[in-house]
Amino acid sequence: AVLRGGGTGFGGVPAGKVTIGSLSAGGKDNSDPFDRMWSAAKINQMRIFDQDLLKSIYNKPYKEVRNRAAVLGTGVVGLLSMPFGPIGMAAGGMVGAVCGGLLGFCADRRRRQKKLEESELEKKRLTSLVRWAAERFNEDEEVLQLIEMVALEFKPIADIAAGSKSARKTLQLLDAWVAQKTVKRQLWVYMSNLLQSWQDLDRESFLSSMLVFQTLATMYRHSPRFLDEQEVNFVQRMERLLEHNSVKSVMAHAQQFPTFGESRVMECMVYADHARERRVQQKIVSVDPEVGHKSPSIHDDGSNHDPEEGDDSDDEKVDNHQLWGGVTVPSREASKEKVSAAAAGAAAAAAVVGPEHPKNDKVLRKPFFKDWNDFMDFDLTFKHKMPITCSELTLLLEKEQEDLANWDVCVDRKEIRVAKVQTGTGCITLRAWAMVPGINVYVAFYLFYKLDERVKWDKVLENGKLVEGNMQGSEVIYCLMKIPGVTNREFLQYRRAFLREDGSIVIVLRSAEHLDMPEGQGECKGNIRVESFISGYVLRQSYDDKGEPVLQIFLMSCADIKGLVPKWIINFVAPKKPAEWVDTLRKACQGYQDAHPRCEDELREYVQRFRKENPFDYEAGYEADVVEETALAPQPKESNPALAPAEGNPPRIVSNAALLPQGRGQDPTSPRQLLQL
Repeated sequence: AVLRGGGTGFGGVPAGKVTIGSLSAGGKDNSDPFDRMWSAAKINQMRIFDQDLLKSIYNKPYKEVRNRAAVLGTGVVGLLSMPFGPIGMAAGGMVGAVCGGLLGFCADRRRRQKKLEESELEKKRLTSLVRWAAERFNEDEEVLQLIEMVALEFKPIADIAAGSKSARKTLQLLDAWVAQKTVKRQLWVYMSNLLQSWQDLDRESFLSSMLVFQTLATMYRHSPRFLDEQEVNFVQRMERLLEHNSVKSVMAHAQQFPTFGESRVMECMVYADHARERRVQQKIVSVDPEVGHKSPSIHDDGSNHDPEEGDDSDDEKVDNHQLWGGVTVPSREASKEKVSAAAAGAAAAAAVVGPEHPKNDKVLRKPFFKDWNDFMDFDLTFKHKMPITCSELTLLLEKEQEDLANWDVCVDRKEIRVAKVQTGTGCITLRAWAMVPGINVYVAFYLFYKLDERVKWDKVLENGKLVEGNMQGSEVIYCLMKIPGVTNREFLQYRRAFLREDGSIVIVLRSAEHLDMPEGQGECKGNIRVESFISGYVLRQSYDDKGEPVLQIFLMSCADIKGLVPKWIINFVAPKKPAEWVDTLRKACQGYQDAHPRCEDELREYVQRFRKENPFDYEAGYEADVVEETALAPQPKESNPALAPAEGNPPRIVSNAALLPQGRGQDPTSPRQLLQL
């Protein structure tokens, strides 16, 4: 009945009376303001989205402050010039207009730059979201919640897509993710679960599901892909569900009042369009003076695209290598390049985690971060949700071998060298190479990695504890740092160590989030949490001419301690700390070796356990031919038996005609019967 869009509502309930959890419209009790607005929306046939609100957002880039500032300056300076007579007032008004116009021009320019920066940040954030979701999709048990979260993040983009080229370009990120076969199958499951259990949902859950479908419908409307039969059937079912009168009435209130964050995102997309228009106008020699800007009609479905939309620069198009999951491959040449890039990345990762094991048919996953800039630009919100990947170990080793071009060498002594470089975050990145004679690598690793031992010699740390022991091969640790005169700093970090075949030990730490250690609550209350972009260490054992052990240390650090301490003070003091830290570690190691003469044999078993493989670095069933199969990740089992393909047969496509009643006057098919069909 929902798909048919007839006069009846859900499950045979009349359209004038829909009950969803505690929501009831059309009944006698209209004391709830939401119920009254819901009823009024249904009676007055209000739109899903407010057209006036859309116009006001789209017109914001064209509302310049300099005109109002010029008028205000004219009035203020003119009134102040009254003692000088009419001529003085006229002259003062002109001066005020010029000054006000200049101030308004500066304000307009600053606002445009800020909005463009927010637009770029939003695009990077959504790109990071899609990449994170593609990586997590085959590992997360709550895949339906993941689909809902990703789709709702694109909701404000979809709301403004009808009149924004930038929004339509950004929606291609979601489209590339949905194009994966695993995601498309789970979308069917998501809709089936909704039709089966909608009566048990509360108002918020039902609205979220409808907003997901509305976002997906907008995405499919502007998708440049050719949809297969399965997707066409899904889109038809989804659009019929959204066109149902009861569904439209329920969504009316939520759609008329977007949140501040949604409005900000829509404004960013519109400002990006305005900047593109300004660039295009500068290239046009002759311009028709009668052609001006106009707000897009809410009825515009985006089908009449601007001819210039296809000529956008490459940096505004969705790049397939931005999404390391299964994305659409436009050509065989691009597919071959993707296979070559995957092979090169797997080879680099194999240098860290060791060779493949043919007997288990294990294949290394493609590197999640393609290079250092990609790692640093990835959105921190989603990076905090990701344990440390194998590619980060590879990046640390690459940074160890990188030359010092564009780096400032601030300490250059025989035993240690420290180099620094300024980053875009306002912090500095440090690299240090140190030689510590007489120290065994096992002892140094043990005293550094074992938190109980580290707090004994690292006087900066007040305490440290293990929050979670194994999260996809990484650990989550918490450390508290007390500095006299300032607020305490705390670190919540992922930590991962690996013992390589050559005996070197690689350690990587970066910021994390964990439910047991929420920021600003519990034992974390009153502390400032440090943002650790990366903290990496490489420990190697070598020997001098006399056969004495020499510990080689490479360390790299980039962190933002936040708070009110000026960054220039931190950047001035930070280069001195690696030498102090290495000297403190040397003293602790020397004392431990003196107390434990057979320390190497005693710690060998402790260190060797970090040689074992991490199963999350590998994927099974890897298919190299991405021309025929774009999704490289293994396919999960079908969650819905009704939609599961039979063994040896292609996936069964549910016909859209089979979901509708056969003939007029028949009772509508129930959602459970739809699932059986």
